[in-house]
Amino acid sequence: ERADYETYKAKHLEADDEGTFLSESHMEQVFRTNVQSAFSDGQMAVLSHPLVRGGFPYAEVSAIHDDRVRPEHLEVEKIGIEGGPIFRIDDPVFQTFRGPWSYNCRCAFTPMTVRQASRAGIDEAKRWLETGTEPSPPAYVSMPDFAPPPGFRRAVSSAPLSIQLSLQSLAVFTTDVEGHEH
Repeated sequence: ERADYETYKAKHLEADDEGTFLSESHMEQVFRTNVQSAFSDGQMAVLSHPLVRGGFPYAEVSAIHDDRVRPEHLEVEKIGIEGGPIFRIDDPVFQTFRGPWSYNCRCAFTPMTVRQASRAGIDEAKRWLETGTEPSPPAYVSMPDFAPPPGFRRAVSSAPLSIQLSLQSLAVFTTDVEGHEH
């Protein structure tokens, strides 16, 4: 079945016999943010698989460079390792700011091997290639002075199992980008 905006809109309006409280732009924002989140979460699921995990320890983030990009989204490209767009994939900063990290966020990330990160100039990756030993501690970066907007959270079902269990044990609920409690 098609997963485009017009199909989503038609099904959404069909499900809400008397109409919806969502405006056209809000409905499109919900659709686009959820599709982007699903794609990003799917990438992370593949990258977390035991047969893949070790092959891509880095990721390069990229914003869309057009007249609608928000300054903080461009800034993420400057806060990675050595002041660039590359992060360790398990870095909490990367996990926080991998797209989408805000409503209507169009940021994306590209997984990278150690060799690719080395070619991109990352000193840690160069040492890793030279020695064959993963650097410790990893080149994590500092959290920036901005954050995702209040209330923006991915669905708990896409979080690592340890986080899901922690939230369940604390009886803390989050809301996904469609407004459903988990």
